[in-house]
Amino acid sequence: MYGNQPYPQPGAQPPPYGGGGGSGKPAQVCLSWVPASNGQVPPRAVQVGTQSDGSPVYVSRARHGNELIPAKLVQGHGHVCLPYGGKEHLVQQYEVLCDSGMPCFGCGWAWAPCQGFNVPPNAIIGGHTDRNEPLYIGKGFVNGDAAAGKVYSPHQCAYFSWGGAEHSSKQFEILVAM
Repeated sequence: MYGNQPYPQPGAQPPPYGGGGGSGKPAQVCLSWVPASNGQVPPRAVQVGTQSDGSPVYVSRARHGNELIPAKLVQGHGHVCLPYGGKEHLVQQYEVLCDSGMPCFGCGWAWAPCQGFNVPPNAIIGGHTDRNEPLYIGKGFVNGDAAAGKVYSPHQCAYFSWGGAEHSSKQFEILVAM
């Protein structure tokens, strides 16, 4: 559920966040999920950092069974790396989160530290579990490498894939609407 509304079908965009930064108007979050495959990185992909070798890391998501899971896309790899069930899964068909806003108007989104594990009310939903529970978009580090992954609020942590495994972390940032 999203508020009192059922969670949208897979691939649907989450409902807009109603905070306008004090302007009295709804916020415009200009982010789009762009289909890609085999390592493609669309223009204006949202970057979370770099690997230790300097390769850029981007926010992506992919299907695993009936779930749509936020994941990382490392430039130069032919797939996304998805954390699930204690393992790192490599998926060649995916979507990449891209900034679709006009630069002169600002981005409408930011990374916020997740403190005391309270998911902010303006956190952006990036996917869903097989029970249609929201998965949020997390940003963190595993062994010095930047990573994008899933935040599942009942577990009070973020999950990132690295080195063939799924790693949990209580130190991460979460993507929010501004």
